[in-house]
Amino acid sequence: DFDALLESLSPLDPTRLIGHSLGGNVVSMYAGIRPERVQRLVSLEGFGLRRVPATRAPQQYAEWLRQLRAPPRAGYYESVDHLAAKLLQRNPRLTAARAQFIARAWTRDRDDGTVELRFDPWHRLVNAILYRREEAEACWRGVTAPALLVLAEQSEYLARLRADGDAADLEHSFPATTLVSLPALGHMMHHEDPAAVAAAIVAWSAT
Repeated sequence: DFDALLESLSPLDPTRLIGHSLGGNVVSMYAGIRPERVQRLVSLEGFGLRRVPATRAPQQYAEWLRQLRAPPRAGYYESVDHLAAKLLQRNPRLTAARAQFIARAWTRDRDDGTVELRFDPWHRLVNAILYRREEAEACWRGVTAPALLVLAEQSEYLARLRADGDAADLEHSFPATTLVSLPALGHMMHHEDPAAVAAAIVAWSAT
């Protein structure tokens, strides 16, 4: 899908890609798989998942099959204010104004006065296939474009990566990487302080 989208939007010229989390992992892998299609790459904590032992595969497949038997439901909330309050509870680094903005952007109104999330509920299912970090790293090493990797020091995902010993290798996973760390932000950095994230990207783009 992503390759087809780029082919439609920019069939001739290489593109500049920015992705966060799963999106960052996708654009980073793509930049190594199709390096000729990428001019510059920005990954906002798109450093992939933790290593998973192959012995977990039967459990993963079983959970996937179990979830297929019970189709996922969309997320419903009493109101935009209700979701905004939940977002603030989950992430105290958000401001009330930003939580309201996100809650409105994420939802659509229902006939009964409640709101539901806009995203596809099937995205909640586990992946049947285990994440293979070694494959992702092999793709990253194929990146030829200048790359900016933005880390958030308050991120629980970064903490897990450090605990596994993989964080130290991030800067060396891409041939031309600039590593920027935002000390006061968490994984949802673009929600918490979009201006700081944008400033980091703009400053790097000017180099």
